[in-house]
Amino acid sequence: MRLAARLARQEGKTHPKEWVDVYDSHNAFEWAVQMVLSKVEPWGDERADIREARNAAHIIASNGGCEGEDGFKELVKALREYLLCQQEPEPVVGARALRQALGDS
Repeated sequence: MRLAARLARQEGKTHPKEWVDVYDSHNAFEWAVQMVLSKVEPWGDERADIREARNAAHIIASNGGCEGEDGFKELVKALREYLLCQQEPEPVVGARALRQALGDS
C-alpha cells in the first residue's frame, strides 16, 4: 500500500481513500512491475535519500571517516538504510479491507 500511496501523491491525490482507489486500479502483475521499477529506478523520497546518503558519505570521507572505494560504498549503503531496521513489515491487505478501515464500504 505504501507504493500505492506514493503513486497517488505523485498524481496530487492526498486523501487515503484516493490511495485505495489507486491500489484497487492495478492488478497483482501491475503491482509487481511497479515494485520492480521502483527498485531499478528509485524516485521521490527514496531517490532523495540515496542522494543525501552520498552527500553525507562524501563529507565523512573527506574528514577521513572511511578508507577506499569499498569503504565509501559501504558507508553510502549504511547511511541510506539506517532506518530500515526500525520499519515494521507492511501487512498485505486487499482493497476491500482498506475501504472498510476507512469507513467507505
